[in-house]
Amino acid sequence: MPLKSKEGYVESLKAVRPTIFYEGQKIEDVTTHPLLLPTIENIGITYALAQREEESDLFTEFSPLIEAKVNRYGHVPQSREEMVKRIKMDRRLGNLTGLSNYRSTGADVLNCLESMTYEIDQAKGTSYHKRFTRFLSKVQSEDLSVGGTVTDPKGDRSLRPSEQEDPDLYVHVTAEMSDGIVVKGAKANQSGAGVVHELVVMPTRAMTVKDRDYAVAFAVPNNAPGLFQILSRQPGNAARVTGGPIDHGNYYAGHETLVIFNEVFIPWERVFMFREWEFSGKAVERFASYHRICYSGAVVGYLDVVIGAAALMAKMNGVSRAAHVQEKLAEMISLNETIHACGLAAALEGRQAASGAYLMNDLFANLCKLNITKMTYDIFRMAHDLTGGMIATSPSETDLRDAELGPFIQKYMRGAGSYTAEERIRVARLIEAISFGPLLGVAMHGSGSPQAQKITITRQKDISELMKVAAHLAGLRRK
Repeated sequence: MPLKSKEGYVESLKAVRPTIFYEGQKIEDVTTHPLLLPTIENIGITYALAQREEESDLFTEFSPLIEAKVNRYGHVPQSREEMVKRIKMDRRLGNLTGLSNYRSTGADVLNCLESMTYEIDQAKGTSYHKRFTRFLSKVQSEDLSVGGTVTDPKGDRSLRPSEQEDPDLYVHVTAEMSDGIVVKGAKANQSGAGVVHELVVMPTRAMTVKDRDYAVAFAVPNNAPGLFQILSRQPGNAARVTGGPIDHGNYYAGHETLVIFNEVFIPWERVFMFREWEFSGKAVERFASYHRICYSGAVVGYLDVVIGAAALMAKMNGVSRAAHVQEKLAEMISLNETIHACGLAAALEGRQAASGAYLMNDLFANLCKLNITKMTYDIFRMAHDLTGGMIATSPSETDLRDAELGPFIQKYMRGAGSYTAEERIRVARLIEAISFGPLLGVAMHGSGSPQAQKITITRQKDISELMKVAAHLAGLRRK
């Protein structure tokens, strides 16, 4: 059976041994480093839940490719029902971890390339889809975690990839050989990429014929020669390294890396797009729609946690029945369920691709993500309001445990009824970890900036047709 256990996932990472640096030092074992352990727990839960009978319907799906039950993160949706289950699985994981899951980006790159490789083959007579299908079979059979790497550093964003002063600011082909290609460049803002088995790379934007060397998609093992990563500094790093579990706020917090491709060889068998520049724009839009719809599960899931924590804090403060508290909670729930509804609409109004994969409705997928860029901040703002000043001023866990200082903290920071100071601090730290950490950046720029969603929304909705509808109803007779 291809389903891997959580323990099997951790053991397999020890064999992969990705090359990662932090503060100038190479991380010798990714499975023990305090800044990577939370992401391992985040991904590990997807393996654990897939093996539980009561969770099986959400976390697994029968794959016709290998004729076995596989993890949903390794399965390309074939129907609206499967797409809806993906959204609901993401929300379940958001509830359990207070985060997006770090297998989701890789899953959405796989979703995109399944149909895109088929369409390139139909137009160009290539054999990318057969290659991709073999790779996907490997992912499913071995229950591999895949990191989707899309975002290039971009340099001067007013210039196209081929116009950059430094050609390496977008991943590109530097050599073509009989057995494969060599690539160079980097992918930035890569969520959870340090603890996956494989990276799957695709273009980050539409290309022109002059950019054809940048129109490349491929899969590469996370330990390939010339491939290494630099771990980013995030607000919670110090607490995760030196603090206790209370200061962590959320143990499942993830990481971001800069992935460097320093003349990395890719065999032809793992190349899924090679200089087909005219398909790069369609590919990135398709990936973005897949990824934006998954946010209606993942982001909604961790916003559920924030809403629950804010309500709990109000109860701890003795004001849970106050009218303004109930009003804020109602508004937070309304905003969150609106995001979720857009995602479900994108799934329900989707369509079948020629390859057999299920494609979401692009308009609703982009509306979903655009709402996230605004509504997430509104929910965080109201949660901060309900939490009060202690979200930013709570003492450290070290002081709470101190023999001399601890009793004063317990005395003066206790809540209403029997709620202790430690309980209030724990809830405040949880809200802090979710709302002040890297998730702020994810809400705004994950799967593309708000402007990218607005552009896609405008393209999807024919304004001229709406003008005709209005003119007809107004009684205008102009043609």
